[in-house]
Amino acid sequence: MELLTEIAREDDIPVLINIHEVNLAEQFADRILGLSDGGLVFEGSTDELDESVKNKIYRSDNSQDQDDISNDKTVVDESTEIESNVEL
Repeated sequence: MELLTEIAREDDIPVLINIHEVNLAEQFADRILGLSDGGLVFEGSTDELDESVKNKIYRSDNSQDQDDISNDKTVVDESTEIESNVEL
């Protein structure tokens, strides 16, 4: 990430990265777009990304009910899908 940031700034090249590690995004990005449920919920500088915004993006305010959480899927690789509500 450091090399990519350095090259982009030296050559004045815009870079768009899809990253789910907020700490890395805050460290390297100039601007951040936050999406939730397919919609844009935040657009701004890293300085504007506070805990209330992160909660809005990640729905940490417990607005997602337990049934939705238990039906989440985790994709490990192209051939493996694990559903938390299905016995394997």
